[in-house]
Amino acid sequence: MTPLDQIWDEARSSWRFRWVAFATATAVAVVGWLIVFALPNRYEAAASAFVNTRVPLGEVPTAEWDAAAKLNFVRQSLLAGPTLRRIAREAGAWPPGTVDPQTEQEISAGLRARIEIDEKSPNGREEERNTVGSVYRIVFRDPNRARALRLVTALLNTFVTETLRGKREDSEKAQRVLERQINDCEQRLRAAEGRLAAFRTRHPFPTEPGGYSAQLEREQEKISDLNGKLAEVSSRRANLIEPLHRDPVVAAAQAHLDELRRRFTDNHPDVSAAREELADLEQRRAAEIEARLDRLDIETAHLSYELSEHRSRMAELQQLVATAPQVEMELARLSRDYDANKAQYPRLREELQKARLAPDTVLFEVVEPPTVSARPVWPNRPLLLAESLLAALAAGGALAYGMHYLRPVVTMASALAAGTPVLGLVSVAFPDRARKATRCDVLQFSLAGGCLVVGFVAVLILSLQGYHLSVTALKQMLHS
Repeated sequence: MTPLDQIWDEARSSWRFRWVAFATATAVAVVGWLIVFALPNRYEAAASAFVNTRVPLGEVPTAEWDAAAKLNFVRQSLLAGPTLRRIAREAGAWPPGTVDPQTEQEISAGLRARIEIDEKSPNGREEERNTVGSVYRIVFRDPNRARALRLVTALLNTFVTETLRGKREDSEKAQRVLERQINDCEQRLRAAEGRLAAFRTRHPFPTEPGGYSAQLEREQEKISDLNGKLAEVSSRRANLIEPLHRDPVVAAAQAHLDELRRRFTDNHPDVSAAREELADLEQRRAAEIEARLDRLDIETAHLSYELSEHRSRMAELQQLVATAPQVEMELARLSRDYDANKAQYPRLREELQKARLAPDTVLFEVVEPPTVSARPVWPNRPLLLAESLLAALAAGGALAYGMHYLRPVVTMASALAAGTPVLGLVSVAFPDRARKATRCDVLQFSLAGGCLVVGFVAVLILSLQGYHLSVTALKQMLHS
C-alpha cells in the first residue's frame, strides 16, 4: 500500500465524522472570535524629550554630573509609589476613593509594568551619550486612549518639572505671569471667536464668484425669463379659448345638421342622430379644452410661485448689496481682533514652554510631543480571528481523525495489512444512488463550510471597522 493510498483511506474513513468535526470547528471558532472581540483595546501613547546636560566652558565643571545624577533620580522617582500614584490620579488611571495597601501595590505594579522609560543617545552611539546628551522616550499602553495620552503627558510634565525644580525664582514668576497672560488671551480669543461666529451667522457671505452683485444679476435674469414664460403660457391659453364652431369637425357636423333640417323635420331620425352627434362633439371638444386649460393654470401657478420666490430673493440681495460695505468693514474689524489674539496665543505658549524648559544647567527639547495612536496597537484582531479559524479547523480535523482512529474502517482492499487474504470485494448495490448521496453530502458540507467562511468574513469586517465587545458593558447589562 502506497503512502498516498493510506492517506486517502484515512481521509475517507475520517469523512464519516465530518459533521461532528464541523460542529466542533464552528463552536471553537465562535468561542475564539468572541474571546478575540472581548479582548480590550490597548492604545499606545508616547513622548520623547532630548536632554542636554552639558555646560559651557568656564562654568562649574561638576554641574554636568550633578544634572545627570538628578535626571537619573527623577527618572527612578517617576515610577516610585507616591509620585506614580499622584500622576495616575491626575490622569484618571487611579480608582477614586481610598484603597487598601495590598490593592494599592497591585495597581502600582500594573502601572509600572505598562510604563516604559528608555534612554538612548540621539546619534545612536551610546558611548557618546555623556557628551551629546540623551533622548528619553516615555511609552504607556492602556485600554482607554484618552487616559493613556493624559498619563504620558503627566509623566513628561513631571519629568520636566521635577528635573527643573531648582531653577531661579524670577523664572517661576515669569511663568506665572505668562500663564495669567495665556489665560487672559484664551478668554479674549474665545470671545473674539464667538463674536466673529455670531457675526457670520447674522451676515452670511456669498461663496460664489462675483458676490452679491453677480447673484443679483442672475436673479434678475431668472425673473425676466419667468416673465417671458408666463407671457407665453397666457398666449397659449388665449389661443385655446375659441368658439366651438370654428373647429372643423364641429363645423362640419353643424353644416350636416343644417342640411338635414332643410330636408326633414326635427323629429326625423337622421336629424335626431345628427343633433346628438353634434352635441357629443361639442361636449368632447369642451372637455379637451378644459383639460388643457387646467394644465396651463397649473403651469401658471407654478411659474408665479417661482417668480415670487426669485423676487423675494432679489429684494434680499438688493438690501445686502446696499449694506455690504458696512458689513465688510465690521467683519474686517472683528477679523483683525481675532487674528491679533490668535497670533499672540501661540507666542505666549511658546514663551511659557521656553521658560519651563530653560534651566540653569539642563536643556530640554521636546522631540515628540505626547501623542497617542489613532488605532489600537493591540490586539491584532484580524490576525487573531484568522488564527482562531485555523485553530478551529485544526481542532475539527483532529477530532475527526481521532474518532477514525478509535473506530477505524477499511475502505479499500489495499489498506489491509500485507498477507491478509481477500476473499472478495462487495460493491455498492445501487452505485448511482450512492454517487448521488455522496454528491449531496459534499454539497451540504460545502454549504456549511461556506457559511463558516461567510461568518469569518463578517467578523473580519466588523473588526476592521473597530467593533469589539466591552466586557464592562456586558457586566453592566447583566447586572441591570
